[in-house]
Amino acid sequence: SKLEASKVVANLKTQDIIPILKESFGFFKSAADKKGLKYSFTAESAEIFCDVDHLLFTSIFNNLINNAIKFTDDGSVTLKVASNNKNVVISVIDTGVGISEEKQNLIWEEFRQASEGYNRSFEGTGLGLTIARKYTDIMHGTVSAKSTLGKGTTFEVSFPISKQIAETPKVENPNNTINTIDPAKTLAKILYIEDDEISVKYVTTILKGLYTVDWAKDSDEAIAKTKQCKYEVLLMDINLRRGMDGLELTKVIRKMADYKSTPIVAITAFAMGREKEEFLSKGMTHYLSKPFVKNQLLSLLDSLLDKK
Repeated sequence: SKLEASKVVANLKTQDIIPILKESFGFFKSAADKKGLKYSFTAESAEIFCDVDHLLFTSIFNNLINNAIKFTDDGSVTLKVASNNKNVVISVIDTGVGISEEKQNLIWEEFRQASEGYNRSFEGTGLGLTIARKYTDIMHGTVSAKSTLGKGTTFEVSFPISKQIAETPKVENPNNTINTIDPAKTLAKILYIEDDEISVKYVTTILKGLYTVDWAKDSDEAIAKTKQCKYEVLLMDINLRRGMDGLELTKVIRKMADYKSTPIVAITAFAMGREKEEFLSKGMTHYLSKPFVKNQLLSLLDSLLDKK
Protein backbone atom coordinates (compact mmCIF):
# COMPACT_ATOMS: atom_id res chain seq x y z
CA SER A 1 0.00 0.00 0.00
CA LYS A 2 1.16 3.50 -0.80
CA LEU A 3 -0.79 4.77 2.18
CA GLU A 4 1.50 3.90 5.07
CA ALA A 5 5.08 5.06 4.70
CA SER A 6 6.59 1.98 6.35
CA LYS A 7 4.79 -0.29 3.87
CA VAL A 8 5.25 1.77 0.71
CA VAL A 9 6.58 -0.13 -2.27
CA ALA A 10 8.09 2.14 -4.90
CA ASN A 11 7.16 1.67 -8.54
CA LEU A 12 10.60 2.64 -9.89
CA LYS A 13 10.85 3.65 -13.52
CA THR A 14 13.69 5.27 -15.43
CA GLN A 15 12.46 8.77 -16.23
CA ASP A 16 13.63 12.32 -16.82
CA ILE A 17 13.27 14.11 -13.48
CA ILE A 18 13.58 17.67 -14.90
CA PRO A 19 9.94 17.92 -16.15
CA ILE A 20 8.68 16.45 -12.84
CA LEU A 21 10.62 19.05 -10.86
CA LYS A 22 9.44 21.84 -13.17
CA GLU A 23 5.83 20.79 -12.58
CA SER A 24 6.27 20.90 -8.77
CA PHE A 25 8.06 24.25 -9.09
CA GLY A 26 5.25 25.65 -11.24
CA PHE A 27 2.53 24.67 -8.80
CA PHE A 28 3.91 26.98 -6.11
CA LYS A 29 4.85 30.00 -8.24
CA SER A 30 1.75 32.00 -7.34
CA ALA A 31 2.31 31.31 -3.61
CA ALA A 32 5.88 32.63 -3.89
CA ASP A 33 4.75 35.63 -5.96
CA LYS A 34 2.07 36.45 -3.39
CA LYS A 35 4.78 36.77 -0.72
CA GLY A 36 7.02 38.83 -3.03
CA LEU A 37 9.81 36.22 -2.99
CA LYS A 38 12.43 35.76 -5.69
CA TYR A 39 11.53 32.29 -6.98
CA SER A 40 13.92 30.51 -9.30
CA PHE A 41 14.66 27.13 -10.87
CA THR A 42 18.14 26.27 -12.15
CA ALA A 43 19.37 23.04 -13.72
CA GLU A 44 22.82 22.29 -15.11
CA SER A 45 21.42 19.74 -17.59
CA ALA A 46 18.35 19.80 -19.83
CA GLU A 47 17.54 16.20 -18.91
CA ILE A 48 18.62 13.85 -16.12
CA PHE A 49 17.38 10.27 -15.88
CA CYS A 50 16.90 8.52 -12.55
CA ASP A 51 15.00 5.44 -11.36
CA VAL A 52 12.18 7.00 -9.33
CA ASP A 53 8.53 6.52 -8.44
CA HIS A 54 6.71 9.51 -9.96
CA LEU A 55 4.24 9.91 -7.06
CA LEU A 56 6.80 9.57 -4.25
CA PHE A 57 9.29 11.84 -6.03
CA THR A 58 6.64 14.51 -6.65
CA SER A 59 5.45 14.28 -3.05
CA ILE A 60 8.92 14.96 -1.63
CA PHE A 61 9.49 18.11 -3.69
CA ASN A 62 5.94 19.46 -3.44
CA ASN A 63 6.39 19.40 0.31
CA LEU A 64 9.94 20.74 0.46
CA ILE A 65 9.02 23.67 -1.81
CA ASN A 66 5.76 24.28 0.07
CA ASN A 67 7.65 24.41 3.38
CA ALA A 68 10.38 26.69 2.02
CA ILE A 69 7.78 29.24 0.88
CA LYS A 70 5.80 28.94 4.10
CA PHE A 71 8.86 29.67 6.26
CA THR A 72 10.29 32.49 4.12
CA ASP A 73 8.87 35.99 4.39
CA ASP A 74 11.75 37.87 2.71
CA GLY A 75 14.31 36.95 0.11
CA SER A 76 14.22 33.89 -2.07
CA VAL A 77 13.35 30.25 -2.63
CA THR A 78 15.46 28.36 -5.17
CA LEU A 79 15.15 24.88 -6.66
CA LYS A 80 18.59 23.90 -7.96
CA VAL A 81 19.59 20.75 -9.83
CA ALA A 82 23.26 19.75 -10.14
CA SER A 83 24.79 16.46 -11.26
CA ASN A 84 28.00 14.55 -11.81
CA ASN A 85 28.51 11.22 -13.56
CA LYS A 86 27.02 9.23 -10.69
CA ASN A 87 24.47 11.32 -8.82
CA VAL A 88 22.02 14.18 -9.11
CA VAL A 89 21.71 16.62 -6.19
CA ILE A 90 18.46 18.56 -5.96
CA SER A 91 18.54 21.47 -3.50
CA VAL A 92 15.62 23.45 -2.10
CA ILE A 93 17.21 26.64 -0.74
CA ASP A 94 15.37 29.31 1.25
CA THR A 95 16.29 32.49 3.12
CA GLY A 96 13.64 31.89 5.75
CA VAL A 97 13.50 31.42 9.52
CA GLY A 98 16.03 28.58 9.64
CA ILE A 99 16.28 25.76 12.17
CA SER A 100 18.35 26.00 15.35
CA GLU A 101 21.33 23.64 15.60
CA GLU A 102 19.86 21.62 18.46
CA LYS A 103 16.63 21.02 16.52
CA GLN A 104 18.26 20.00 13.23
CA ASN A 105 18.42 16.33 14.22
CA LEU A 106 14.95 16.35 15.76
CA ILE A 107 13.20 17.26 12.50
CA TRP A 108 13.83 13.74 11.18
CA GLU A 109 12.44 11.93 14.20
CA GLU A 110 9.32 9.79 14.04
CA PHE A 111 6.21 11.32 15.62
CA ARG A 112 7.67 14.83 15.69
CA GLN A 113 5.02 16.10 13.30
CA ALA A 114 3.09 17.77 16.12
CA SER A 115 6.03 19.92 17.19
CA GLU A 116 6.36 23.48 15.96
CA GLY A 117 8.53 24.48 13.05
CA TYR A 118 9.50 22.72 9.88
CA ASN A 119 8.08 19.26 10.53
CA ARG A 120 4.85 20.64 11.99
CA SER A 121 3.93 22.51 8.86
CA PHE A 122 4.38 19.41 6.75
CA GLU A 123 1.12 18.11 8.23
CA GLY A 124 -0.63 20.68 6.06
CA THR A 125 0.22 18.69 2.97
CA GLY A 126 0.42 15.41 4.76
CA LEU A 127 4.07 14.54 4.56
CA GLY A 128 6.34 14.75 7.58
CA LEU A 129 10.08 14.98 7.06
CA THR A 130 10.25 11.49 8.54
CA ILE A 131 8.17 10.22 5.61
CA ALA A 132 10.13 12.35 3.13
CA ARG A 133 13.28 10.61 4.29
CA LYS A 134 11.60 7.17 4.03
CA TYR A 135 10.42 7.92 0.49
CA THR A 136 13.94 9.01 -0.46
CA ASP A 137 15.44 5.85 1.09
CA ILE A 138 12.97 3.63 -0.77
CA MET A 139 14.21 5.16 -4.04
CA HIS A 140 17.89 4.62 -3.02
CA GLY A 141 18.49 8.32 -2.39
CA THR A 142 19.63 10.47 0.52
CA VAL A 143 18.28 13.66 2.06
CA SER A 144 20.00 16.11 4.41
CA ALA A 145 19.41 19.59 5.81
CA LYS A 146 21.78 22.50 6.43
CA SER A 147 20.40 25.49 8.28
CA THR A 148 21.31 28.66 10.12
CA LEU A 149 18.72 30.14 12.47
CA GLY A 150 17.47 33.44 11.05
CA LYS A 151 19.28 33.00 7.73
CA GLY A 152 17.66 30.08 5.97
CA THR A 153 17.67 26.38 5.19
CA THR A 154 18.87 24.12 2.39
CA PHE A 155 17.47 20.63 1.90
CA GLU A 156 19.60 18.47 -0.39
CA VAL A 157 18.16 15.33 -1.95
CA SER A 158 20.47 13.05 -3.95
CA PHE A 159 19.64 10.14 -6.27
CA PRO A 160 21.83 7.87 -8.40
CA ILE A 161 21.73 8.70 -12.10
CA SER A 162 20.26 5.81 -14.10
CA LYS A 163 22.41 3.73 -16.42
CA GLN A 164 19.31 2.24 -18.08
CA ILE A 165 17.74 3.47 -21.29
CA ALA A 166 14.70 5.48 -20.24
CA GLU A 167 11.20 4.24 -20.78
CA THR A 168 8.91 6.66 -22.55
CA PRO A 169 7.80 8.91 -19.69
CA LYS A 170 4.12 8.78 -18.85
CA VAL A 171 3.00 12.38 -19.26
CA GLU A 172 -0.30 13.48 -17.81
CA ASN A 173 -2.48 14.33 -20.77
CA PRO A 174 -4.40 17.55 -20.14
CA ASN A 175 -7.04 16.40 -22.64
CA ASN A 176 -7.72 12.98 -21.17
CA THR A 177 -11.32 11.99 -20.49
CA ILE A 178 -11.45 12.93 -16.83
CA ASN A 179 -10.15 16.39 -17.65
CA THR A 180 -12.45 17.40 -20.49
CA ILE A 181 -14.41 20.63 -20.08
CA ASP A 182 -17.93 20.71 -21.49
CA PRO A 183 -18.79 24.40 -21.95
CA ALA A 184 -22.54 23.68 -21.85
CA LYS A 185 -22.33 21.92 -18.49
CA THR A 186 -22.75 23.76 -15.19
CA LEU A 187 -19.69 23.08 -13.05
CA ALA A 188 -20.32 20.94 -9.98
CA LYS A 189 -19.77 22.75 -6.68
CA ILE A 190 -17.18 21.39 -4.26
CA LEU A 191 -16.32 22.65 -0.77
CA TYR A 192 -12.74 22.04 0.39
CA ILE A 193 -12.40 22.30 4.18
CA GLU A 194 -8.66 22.80 4.82
CA ASP A 195 -6.59 25.13 7.01
CA ASP A 196 -3.42 25.06 4.92
CA GLU A 197 -3.59 27.76 2.23
CA ILE A 198 -0.92 26.19 0.01
CA SER A 199 -2.79 22.85 -0.01
CA VAL A 200 -5.90 24.77 -1.09
CA LYS A 201 -3.95 26.47 -3.87
CA TYR A 202 -2.69 23.08 -5.08
CA VAL A 203 -6.22 21.64 -5.27
CA THR A 204 -7.84 24.73 -6.81
CA THR A 205 -5.13 24.83 -9.50
CA ILE A 206 -5.83 21.17 -10.38
CA LEU A 207 -9.62 21.69 -10.48
CA LYS A 208 -9.71 25.08 -12.22
CA GLY A 209 -12.25 25.10 -15.04
CA LEU A 210 -13.52 21.62 -14.14
CA TYR A 211 -15.34 22.33 -10.87
CA THR A 212 -16.42 25.34 -8.83
CA VAL A 213 -14.33 25.12 -5.65
CA ASP A 214 -15.12 27.02 -2.45
CA TRP A 215 -12.79 27.00 0.55
CA ALA A 216 -13.53 26.93 4.27
CA LYS A 217 -10.54 27.26 6.60
CA ASP A 218 -12.25 25.91 9.73
CA SER A 219 -15.42 24.26 11.05
CA ASP A 220 -17.29 27.54 11.61
CA GLU A 221 -16.78 28.63 8.00
CA ALA A 222 -17.69 25.16 6.73
CA ILE A 223 -20.98 25.09 8.66
CA ALA A 224 -21.87 28.59 7.45
CA LYS A 225 -21.12 27.72 3.81
CA THR A 226 -22.96 24.38 3.83
CA LYS A 227 -26.04 26.19 5.18
CA GLN A 228 -25.86 28.79 2.41
CA CYS A 229 -25.14 26.47 -0.52
CA LYS A 230 -25.72 22.86 -1.58
CA TYR A 231 -22.35 21.35 -2.53
CA GLU A 232 -22.12 18.11 -4.50
CA VAL A 233 -18.92 16.91 -2.82
CA LEU A 234 -17.11 17.91 0.38
CA LEU A 235 -13.34 17.45 0.62
CA MET A 236 -12.60 17.25 4.35
CA ASP A 237 -9.17 17.66 5.90
CA ILE A 238 -9.13 15.63 9.11
CA ASN A 239 -6.53 17.61 11.03
CA LEU A 240 -8.07 21.09 11.25
CA ARG A 241 -6.15 23.16 13.77
CA ARG A 242 -9.02 25.42 14.91
CA GLY A 243 -12.42 24.39 16.21
CA MET A 244 -13.77 20.94 15.41
CA ASP A 245 -11.67 18.37 13.58
CA GLY A 246 -12.87 16.79 10.35
CA LEU A 247 -14.56 13.83 12.08
CA GLU A 248 -16.55 16.03 14.47
CA LEU A 249 -17.48 18.39 11.65
CA THR A 250 -18.70 15.50 9.46
CA LYS A 251 -21.03 14.41 12.27
CA VAL A 252 -22.56 17.93 12.41
CA ILE A 253 -22.93 18.22 8.61
CA ARG A 254 -24.59 14.78 8.34
CA LYS A 255 -27.44 16.10 10.52
CA MET A 256 -28.30 18.74 7.88
CA ALA A 257 -31.19 17.75 5.61
CA ASP A 258 -29.25 18.60 2.42
CA TYR A 259 -26.18 16.55 3.39
CA LYS A 260 -27.56 13.16 4.46
CA SER A 261 -26.01 11.37 1.47
CA THR A 262 -23.51 13.87 -0.03
CA PRO A 263 -20.07 12.31 -0.69
CA ILE A 264 -17.60 13.46 1.99
CA VAL A 265 -13.98 12.62 1.16
CA ALA A 266 -11.53 12.41 4.05
CA ILE A 267 -8.27 14.01 2.97
CA THR A 268 -5.65 12.91 5.40
CA ALA A 269 -2.08 12.05 6.19
CA PHE A 270 -3.35 9.34 8.55
CA ALA A 271 -4.04 6.41 6.30
CA MET A 272 -3.51 3.12 8.02
CA GLY A 273 -6.29 0.53 7.84
CA ARG A 274 -7.79 1.29 11.24
CA GLU A 275 -8.05 5.02 10.48
CA LYS A 276 -9.75 4.30 7.17
CA GLU A 277 -12.37 2.20 8.97
CA GLU A 278 -12.88 4.97 11.53
CA PHE A 279 -13.43 7.64 8.84
CA LEU A 280 -15.96 5.48 7.01
CA SER A 281 -17.77 4.62 10.26
CA LYS A 282 -18.03 8.32 11.20
CA GLY A 283 -20.04 9.34 8.14
CA MET A 284 -17.38 9.84 5.47
CA THR A 285 -17.83 8.01 2.20
CA HIS A 286 -14.32 7.99 0.67
CA TYR A 287 -10.79 8.96 1.54
CA LEU A 288 -7.74 10.25 -0.25
CA SER A 289 -4.35 9.96 1.38
CA LYS A 290 -1.94 12.90 1.30
CA PRO A 291 0.21 13.31 -0.64
CA PHE A 292 -1.83 12.78 -3.78
CA VAL A 293 -1.30 13.80 -7.38
CA LYS A 294 -3.59 15.40 -9.95
CA ASN A 295 -5.00 12.28 -11.59
CA GLN A 296 -5.85 10.61 -8.26
CA LEU A 297 -8.06 13.55 -7.27
CA LEU A 298 -9.60 13.94 -10.72
CA SER A 299 -10.38 10.21 -11.01
CA LEU A 300 -12.06 10.16 -7.60
CA LEU A 301 -14.21 13.24 -8.29
CA ASP A 302 -15.08 11.95 -11.75
CA SER A 303 -16.31 8.65 -10.30
CA LEU A 304 -18.29 10.37 -7.52
CA LEU A 305 -20.04 12.84 -9.80
CA ASP A 306 -20.67 10.31 -12.59
CA LYS A 307 -22.73 8.24 -10.19
CA LYS A 308 -25.01 11.12 -9.37
